[in-house]
Amino acid sequence: MSAGALAPPLVLPAARPLAADAGRSGSVEILASFAAAEPVWRDLDRAGLSSPYQRYDWVAAHGEGSVLVMRDGDGRPLMLLPLAIERRAGVSVAIYPGGRHANFQLPALASGVALAPGEIERALVTAGRLLGADVLAFANVPRSWGGLANPLALPDRARRNPSDAYLRTLHADPETTLGLAFGRETRKKLRKKERLLGERGSVTFGQVVDAAGVETVLATFLAQKAERMRMLGIPNPFASRETRGFIRRACLAGLDRGAPAIELYALRLDGRVIATFGGAGDATRLCGMFNSFDVSPDLERCSPGEVLLARLLRLQCERGRRMFDLGVGEARYKSALCDVVEPLSSVLVPVTARGRAYAGAAGALVGLARVAKRSDGAWRLVGTARTFAARWRRDRLGR
Repeated sequence: MSAGALAPPLVLPAARPLAADAGRSGSVEILASFAAAEPVWRDLDRAGLSSPYQRYDWVAAHGEGSVLVMRDGDGRPLMLLPLAIERRAGVSVAIYPGGRHANFQLPALASGVALAPGEIERALVTAGRLLGADVLAFANVPRSWGGLANPLALPDRARRNPSDAYLRTLHADPETTLGLAFGRETRKKLRKKERLLGERGSVTFGQVVDAAGVETVLATFLAQKAERMRMLGIPNPFASRETRGFIRRACLAGLDRGAPAIELYALRLDGRVIATFGGAGDATRLCGMFNSFDVSPDLERCSPGEVLLARLLRLQCERGRRMFDLGVGEARYKSALCDVVEPLSSVLVPVTARGRAYAGAAGALVGLARVAKRSDGAWRLVGTARTFAARWRRDRLGR
């Protein structure tokens, strides 16, 4: 996630009417802060259609931004889309708050609302002009959500992402889910790893439910993730102060109501946190955002990350959730565990001539990245380079 430089405070005009050919009467308006949209936003949280990444608490934890609201002729909200402005190579870019940490990007929609591509693109261009943006850029855009087409998945503006999202269908019976997710041999190995952990001490697992626990588990997660990224030679996406602050605020937001914007889970051995998991959830789904595990030699044979994942799947089934996802990006454990691959797109909507140039270049890079990831040889070279960089840092720099 890139926090980005926010635009100066906005002086906004009254809501603009939709274009006469938009197919319905109504208006497009920009609210200058997330707080200004909170009442209608929370209504959509309760009764509309969106992913957990569109929850008010999740987005507000990001910081400040603006909100695009489309209303019908009677003033009822049809769609709500939060936006943040950042500068990229001298270009003003409107993005979804949270950037790529938002694994599914779509608007919050009123129940049953379907918007035509031309209608939503006109609204986005209007929003871009009001915000002074050159281009609107969305990553991780699914084609549909909850059986409805995602309005952001504009056919003429979408390019397939380099990476897709990986999902596991959950069943009411945890044993059925675990049997399908892991298979007989893998479950046998997991039981052995659980026994090995148990021989080392008391093993406990659960969701973090208080602020003190959040601080402890988050600190452990950040340390474990930094060490893992160092070993792999990959830049740590959680290294910046802005990203850490966002995650902390999201873990605390709604915690007192039992509904945090990011749910935090931990596996402990004699009280020591040996694996963590964080995800955004709603009544039917948990969307994984991050995880970590202790890489200490004494735990190598116990695979604490795998043990946590099995216990987490069981708990989600018991809570009645129907879908669990492991976020965006390829990994061997995701391919083994998941039964659904969700195609995602990047969507670029230019507003100005500068934005059109940016959209052309950025779209080409997205295409090249996808080709590279789908080429075994090219992706092996990336892995080799990362391994070499990690070893060089460890041997020459001692870190």
